[in-house]
Amino acid sequence: MFMNLHGLHRTGAAIVLSLSLILTACSNTAETTARVQEPTSAVKEPNTTPVTLSLYQTGSSLSDEQFELFVSLLKAKMPYVTLKLVRDGKGTSPQDLITSGTFPDLIYTANPKFRELQKLELVQSLDSLIKSKNVNLSIYDPRAIETIRSYSSQGELIAMPFAMNLGALFYNKDIFDKFGVPYPKDGMDWEETLELARKVARVDDGKQYRGLEVTDARHLGSALSLPWVKPETMTAAINSDRWKQVFQLIRDINSIPNNEMPENEYGQSNDSFIKRQNVAMLPGWASGTSIQLEEAYSKGTTFNWDIVSLPNFKEAVGTGREYDIQAFLLSNKSKNKEQAFDVIEFLTSEYVQSIVTAKGKVSSIITPEMQKKYASDLGSFQGKNISSIFKNKSARLNPPTEYDAIVISNLGAITKRLVTTNDDINTIMRSQEELTNKQIEEEKLKIK
Repeated sequence: MFMNLHGLHRTGAAIVLSLSLILTACSNTAETTARVQEPTSAVKEPNTTPVTLSLYQTGSSLSDEQFELFVSLLKAKMPYVTLKLVRDGKGTSPQDLITSGTFPDLIYTANPKFRELQKLELVQSLDSLIKSKNVNLSIYDPRAIETIRSYSSQGELIAMPFAMNLGALFYNKDIFDKFGVPYPKDGMDWEETLELARKVARVDDGKQYRGLEVTDARHLGSALSLPWVKPETMTAAINSDRWKQVFQLIRDINSIPNNEMPENEYGQSNDSFIKRQNVAMLPGWASGTSIQLEEAYSKGTTFNWDIVSLPNFKEAVGTGREYDIQAFLLSNKSKNKEQAFDVIEFLTSEYVQSIVTAKGKVSSIITPEMQKKYASDLGSFQGKNISSIFKNKSARLNPPTEYDAIVISNLGAITKRLVTTNDDINTIMRSQEELTNKQIEEEKLKIK
């Protein structure tokens, strides 16, 4: 392990303070935890040979500014490491880099991308390195560790959690004040939320004020732990009564008088809430929305907003969206695996996490002290109900399959049809299920 890696609090602080805003469970058995937690007789010292490593960004946002923060912190702690960034794009897809023999040493991504990387045989277990370096996994949210392990049939840890996405309900106090309507509160269900939306959705002085932004079906369903795929048949699981409940909610939101979403605003929920300020309530991701709120604040855009816990269906109030984890993976193509893992260990350390969470990323370390630091460096968040972000427990993730991404994409298409057309819900479910299953069959042929 590095010199007091998780206890470092001062080195590089001057560098960090000069940088501007950055972006955006353990196994259920003690036996699994012990497998990687038991002390080793001798912790292996880091290899300090000068090395150039590359980091591949795919499936999760990583700003240039955030990457430069990584570089600066690494320079202060590990001056023998030079870190370069490769982004997924034209000519640099995973397949392109595998073909050219230049696939990077580390990967920064989110858990929905894990399956694709596994199919390309780019992922490897970290368990042996964690054991040899005596890494303390107990500091991380155990459900995050459990979620990562669920992507391995052997229960192996294939990634180290860096940050998490948690849902929250952002609301515009100015709109509620304008129409004399009480503010939202923590612990609401969707029916209570719709009732508030009906009270503030109106046209005033020629401007449309929408009460509640539409949420993608994927996120609504994940908060109920609804499956994407039927495990017994490996077909789409989206044509069911439970999914119909989700789709009906989307249609109900968009059918509130004066709450209809203009087609040219579809997919621009943060802009509607922050820039146009014509949406009273926005169900969003805490990390992504907080970054945009702070960017607007730094440019002089201010309005009176706050946060409450994310609503859910009545039977599941207190549960949030499924785990969405940004993580570092070690590429099995790397020729410098040990040093690459040392970089991962440092970037997921308590020291780095405390910097990240103060800038608006939700840390994968869930101690009360770390949660108190959330958004503490953001001027736009001063005086806000920040604790509400952590009141919901993330929903259980269904066992991942190779076809989840196909179903998730089609849930997005369903959401758009529910908002932009008058098509019958049953018709939408049947036709989209047929299309999804066709795409799954085509993917099965590719795998064979």
